[in-house]
Amino acid sequence: MPYAKVGKQVFRSLHDAETYCGENGLDPDSAIEYGNNPDLRNQCAEIAKYQKAVLRRTESRILKQIEKLRADIERDSERLKSCHHLDERSCEDRLHEDVAKHTAMYDALKIVSDMVTELEWLSNWKD
Repeated sequence: MPYAKVGKQVFRSLHDAETYCGENGLDPDSAIEYGNNPDLRNQCAEIAKYQKAVLRRTESRILKQIEKLRADIERDSERLKSCHHLDERSCEDRLHEDVAKHTAMYDALKIVSDMVTELEWLSNWKD
């Protein structure tokens, strides 16, 4: 399977590398290194290992934030059950905000996890 690289960014497909170039104003013909030679494969694998380590730390931080938000949701759910009827709208808003943040963090975790999976494939290296 051929490898694609643009600078220090590695990609699983030529299409992904071309998309990256388009999104960043780079000329794909001059910016992309593409092929199946051992030197390029080794370069991509080495870059992927470092990027994967950074993303694993990012995953860990996101998971901690998700746990904090889960606790906030539980706390605000309990507050909503016992809040004064005049404060009900404010309590509901706070709970909805917590749920939205939790959902967004979960979405971010999914994106980072997918990137880690791609880097594992590129580096042939799993934790």
